[in-house]
Amino acid sequence: PGVAERLGLGEAAVRAANPTVIYCSISAYGSEGPIGHRPAYDHVVQAMSGIMATTGTAETGPLKVGAPYVDYATGLNAAFSVLAALRERDRTGEGQLVDVSMLDTTLNLMANNVVTTATTGIENPPLGNEAASRAPSAGCFKGSDGKLLMLAANNERQFRDLCGGLG
Repeated sequence: PGVAERLGLGEAAVRAANPTVIYCSISAYGSEGPIGHRPAYDHVVQAMSGIMATTGTAETGPLKVGAPYVDYATGLNAAFSVLAALRERDRTGEGQLVDVSMLDTTLNLMANNVVTTATTGIENPPLGNEAASRAPSAGCFKGSDGKLLMLAANNERQFRDLCGGLG
């Protein structure tokens, strides 16, 4: 945070050169607020956002998602936002500021958990390889050959179809 400004490439300087520019800023925690100045890496935001608390099990505790998916998702979120800003500029002729944070992106990825906790007051337990639906026929199962099989029979119809397929 602040590097572009120090290099003379902050939004105001760039906008002075081109008032119709789409200026995209990506940070860990946003451009404002008490921690907006902090840098971070994917795994730090995974921990801070709580996403790690959804991935482990009661036995393992929180686990980081293997790939840096917060980085990937934040880049996709920024790209989508820039495209929306381009459409708005086409409509109005005005430049736009796109401000995307890793933390906001991660909370968006956890919308199901955030909404459940916010509306019920109950925190979701870590699910490990269990499906979010917690259906007994959805999750990761070890076959008789030792290989893992991921199933997603989340509702009654899907369960009946699974049973039919299994004979």
